[in-house]
Amino acid sequence: MNTERQALKNSAFGFIPIEWDIVKFNEIADKRIKNSITGGPFGSNLKTDDYTKDGIQVIQLQNIGDGNFIDDSVVYTSESKADELKSCNIFPGEIILSKMGDPVARACFIPPKAARFVMGSDGIRLVVDDKSFDKRFVFQLINSKYFRQKAVDISTGSTRQRIGLPHLKNLPFIKPAKTEQKAIANALSDTDALLASLDKLITKKKAIKQGAMQQLLTPPNKGGKRLPGFVGEWKQIQLSEAIKVSRGGSPRPIHDYITKHPNGINWIKIGDTHPTSKYIVSSQEKISPEGEKMSRKVSNGDFLLSNSMSFGRPYILKID
Repeated sequence: MNTERQALKNSAFGFIPIEWDIVKFNEIADKRIKNSITGGPFGSNLKTDDYTKDGIQVIQLQNIGDGNFIDDSVVYTSESKADELKSCNIFPGEIILSKMGDPVARACFIPPKAARFVMGSDGIRLVVDDKSFDKRFVFQLINSKYFRQKAVDISTGSTRQRIGLPHLKNLPFIKPAKTEQKAIANALSDTDALLASLDKLITKKKAIKQGAMQQLLTPPNKGGKRLPGFVGEWKQIQLSEAIKVSRGGSPRPIHDYITKHPNGINWIKIGDTHPTSKYIVSSQEKISPEGEKMSRKVSNGDFLLSNSMSFGRPYILKID
């Protein structure tokens, strides 16, 4: 007999410990505080005409990161306008969710850089009931794939997803005992700290590499450094003397030959890779043999240069 299975129960999130409860998202909010779960103002109530050079910062959609507050774009409104929109004020330490993708329902904490803020129309304020919930646990679960998928499932919009506050309030949410919530939050916070330190280390190493490249790829007569044992002047040649350059086929007629047939030929596009990647690893589309006649063949390990997005950026074709 599987005793471990006996300690579990089925739920909207799959099998969970029998001690855990499932509540509606609305129950997370602190009912002792007015507007503890509320959306931003209607668009007509906060327009660009209301923006000022200083005052109370307006939290826009682009400020709501996936787990972090992004302060690159900063706009303000006046104290009087913020008072007028008092129901849409939000304060440090509270959680704000996005009504719009990408991704929808992502969340971050409000930073302690000011006494208060005003939400834009695409924000949702959440003040967590700290008697029953650890807000760090709530924050982690909101940004988890389990809750995110449920938010996506009830979102509307074909090009960009949007979630309404009434639908969000009715989503299921896991509720372990608060002591277990704290333990889970502590473990995940430690993991976040480790990832942050690794990101800093990666950034530092990239900077070191960039410095080394600058020194080693710059001609000696222009301040570059040589590796030990190498002497002599560098020669300057045309790129065509070192590599064979050929242009890809024109995409417009090739679009007529896109196929789902299993015998289709991989059609490699620069768009098949993420902008920060140095590899193109696969093709998302295939073309028929007729379309092959209008394109050029490439092989594993070939360099591909972009002549549109990130102009001149080199990629390496990597076929597994």
